[in-house]
Amino acid sequence: AGGVDGGAGRARAPWRAALLGLAGAERPAVGSSPMDMSAADGVEPLQDWWNLQYIGSVGIGTPAQTARVLVDTGSSDLWVSPSCYDSGMSSTAVPSDDAVSVSYGQGRVAGDVLADDVTLGDIRVRSQRLFMLRAQQGMESVAADGVMGLALPGLSHTGETLLQRLAQQANVSAFRLFLTGTAEGSYLALGHPSASWYADHAVEWAPAVTGLW
Repeated sequence: AGGVDGGAGRARAPWRAALLGLAGAERPAVGSSPMDMSAADGVEPLQDWWNLQYIGSVGIGTPAQTARVLVDTGSSDLWVSPSCYDSGMSSTAVPSDDAVSVSYGQGRVAGDVLADDVTLGDIRVRSQRLFMLRAQQGMESVAADGVMGLALPGLSHTGETLLQRLAQQANVSAFRLFLTGTAEGSYLALGHPSASWYADHAVEWAPAVTGLW
């Protein structure tokens, strides 16, 4: 299923299948009605590409430039292609001298690190570190402008993750996925799940002890 290789001493994490195996994620029957999203802190519709890739949109910079990103729970970095984001057009972009390379089970990407504001749903995260794609190999099957990693900090190559910054700036410490199994109707929602998302006693919590995913 592929993986993320964070370099020496870093564990490998699932690249594609992790999203499908997220504990507590709802997968209703095909054709069921959408969940009530009114209690969500931030909601982003997702496109389902054959149950292999889940793609949503984020805004990067000021004014926000829209990037379509693959939502990945097996990696922790945010990166985008220069085809959808120009840091020179953003008043909040802050360049750095850092460069990173991230290896996935199916290929690798490399790019230059910077910080800029990121908007997800209706939540704006200030000065989020991400990288601009400079080179890639074996990633042609990714049907998006980049990847938004939602795993734990141990897999990050760019510093504080988007989830860490969400917790600091917006008091959002959890996210949930509503997956319909069809092309449309899936969501990424920030915050803890509301009672309408699951049956009583259907959700089990497990400690994330590895610091990776």
